[in-house]
Order: sequence, then structure tokens, then C-alpha cells
Amino acid sequence: MDGGNSALHRAAAGGDGAALGTLLDQVKPFVTRYCRARLGTGPADAVATGICAELLTALPRFSESGGSFLAFAYRMTSRTVAEVLRRRGTRSPEPLGELPESQREVLVLRLVLGLSADETASALHTTTGAVRVTQHRALDTLRTTLAA
Repeated sequence: MDGGNSALHRAAAGGDGAALGTLLDQVKPFVTRYCRARLGTGPADAVATGICAELLTALPRFSESGGSFLAFAYRMTSRTVAEVLRRRGTRSPEPLGELPESQREVLVLRLVLGLSADETASALHTTTGAVRVTQHRALDTLRTTLAA
């Protein structure tokens, strides 16, 4: 997803139907994959649809100075998914559920959603180096857990 298309974001925030459709086409796969990775296949699609509606409603509040649209979408998606997990009283599907939250988020963003280290760092408000170290530690933990 192109996180830096400010003209598209402004047009969508201004109510341009074509821009809203384009933006939704860009963000929905990201949101859906994230929800499926964190929630499993059950309610993920319904949750993703709700998040996309919330994103479009919140679009006027989006500010380029606050980061990329990708980071904005990630924050809203991760908060909503965390709330769904809390209400269900569950954690992420195994074996991801055994990882610390920071490691789980990095793996989902990097491996499931296919974001670059730079895009992941932007979404998580951290450095690229920290993303790479966290990913390495998470993969080591998963190897150990799965080997046991």
C-alpha cells in the first residue's frame, strides 16, 4: 500500500468517491490479512470490514505530519484487533500467541503483510534496526518453541 499518496488522501477526505474507492482498494487487503493473522479465520473478515469503515470515517483526522497513512491504518487496525481479543478473552493463534506482543507485531507486519523493514518501523514508530533485531529474536523464539 502506498503510504505517501497525500493527494489521494486529501481527495478521499474531501469526499471524492473515486478517491475513497481507490483508498479502500489499497487498505482493505492490508487490514484483512492483519485481522486473519491475529484473529484466525472466524470473525476476521467482519472485523476487517468494520475497520475499513472506521478508517474512511476517520480519514479527515489523518494528518501527514503524524506519519504515513499505512501507520495510521496499522494503529487503528491493531487497536481494534486487540480489543476484539480482549473481549473474547483469547490471544493470537498458536504459535504466535506465545510471543511477546512486540515480536508478534513485527512478524505479522513483515511476514504476513509483507511490509519492508522501513514500513514496519514507520508503523511501529521505531527504527529499522530495532525491527530487524525484534524479527530475528521472534524467529529464534519460534524455532525453539516449534522444535520442542
